Amino acid sequence: MTRIVFSLCLIIFSACATKVSRVDHSAVTLADEAAVAVELGDLSSSSTWVYLSGLTNDFDGVQVKAHLDMLEQIGVNNHIKIIAVKPIHRCPQFGDRLCWSNPDYTARKKLFDYLHEVIGTSTPAGYIGFSNGASFLINVAGMERLSGPVIAIGAAGHYEQAPFNNHVHLVVGQNDLHYYKPAVDFYERMKVQKLNVTLHEHIGGHEFPALKIDDIIEVIREPSQDGVPQVYMLETST
Repeated sequence: MTRIVFSLCLIIFSACATKVSRVDHSAVTLADEAAVAVELGDLSSSSTWVYLSGLTNDFDGVQVKAHLDMLEQIGVNNHIKIIAVKPIHRCPQFGDRLCWSNPDYTARKKLFDYLHEVIGTSTPAGYIGFSNGASFLINVAGMERLSGPVIAIGAAGHYEQAPFNNHVHLVVGQNDLHYYKPAVDFYERMKVQKLNVTLHEHIGGHEFPALKIDDIIEVIREPSQDGVPQVYMLETST
């Protein structure tokens, strides 16, 4: 029944995304872009996830809105609050679009601190990123101890070592012309090094597979017999 409701919500976006609000960002001064965050899902939940979008000309674009509507229903289904954070930089190398790409450790750490400043907590339960936002999260996972798993959609990693061994769920479409092979190659390298990366394939392209993400979060949050979430129970899936 949940899956039927979810499918209907993906068709009628506006009817499902009714719990959207702005987060107070008056203290954020890292860039001249207005820092904005949108709260989605179960706003009463104590479990907060962070979402980073892909490249976009603005945070009100068609693709971003569609992804936020999907995240709204994912949050409701799994009883979690999801805070989508607007990128605060524009990348000339990507057509001056809003982005999360930063080439050095200092810049990435500064942006990661900014995320915590915006969301108002230092302990997110997990992180979700799409495309450019996913690449950013994978890079952060290679250098920072994270408080929850990363779900990286349509992206690949570049690090060879990860001292904190954060759990990264790579989600990639078998018809994603740019990221399928790099994602699979990254997974294979991490498997050899016994790092905590799980690969989830779907039959689509470079897209947001809402039902797949819903399933992954449901399993991540499924408690074990001792009440601890089984974050590490997933295997490669299609």
